[in-house]
Amino acid sequence: MEEANERIVKLFLENRGFLVKTSQRVKIRKNLFLEADIIALRPVNRNDGIPNKIIGEVKSWPVKPKNFRKLIKKGEKPYFKSFKYLNNEGYKKIFKDKIEEKFGKGFKFAIFSRPPANKHKERLDNFFKKEDIFYLDHITLLNNLIKELDEYSYSNDPELQILRLLKRFGKI
Repeated sequence: MEEANERIVKLFLENRGFLVKTSQRVKIRKNLFLEADIIALRPVNRNDGIPNKIIGEVKSWPVKPKNFRKLIKKGEKPYFKSFKYLNNEGYKKIFKDKIEEKFGKGFKFAIFSRPPANKHKERLDNFFKKEDIFYLDHITLLNNLIKELDEYSYSNDPELQILRLLKRFGKI
C-alpha cells in the first residue's frame, strides 16, 4: 500500500499526464532488493520542467546534506539509509538499468520531500543539479496541484475531489 505522501505525489503526476506505479522493487543482486517509491512516465512528452520519465523517492521529511554520501562533512554523522541506490554508484546504475530495461530508456532520478531548511537549500540545489536529480518540495507540488485543479469538474478520486471542493468554496 502506498504511503500518504506517495499518494499525493502520484495524484500530482497523474494530473500532469503521467502513468504512475508505486513501490517498485528491483533486485540488485542475490538477496538484495531496493525499492523506488514512484516510477512515472508520460506517454506524451511535455516540456514543463518535470522529467517525462521518473524514478522517484518520496520522503515525508526534509532532505539534508547528511542524507547523501557525497555531501557528508568530516565528523558529521551520516544518515543515508533511505537513499541506498542514490548513495551507491553501482546500485544506482543497476537500478536505473533494470528500470529502463522494463519501462524504456530515458529515466531521471527524482526526490519529492518537505522543503529543506534554508541553511541547506543552496547546497542541496547545487548537489541535485550536479548529480542530475530532479527535486520538488511538497509545498510547491501541492500549490501547483491546487492551482491546476478545475474547481468545477468532478473526480472520482476522493482526495482530488476534496481539494476541488475546498478550492471552489474559497477554503484554499
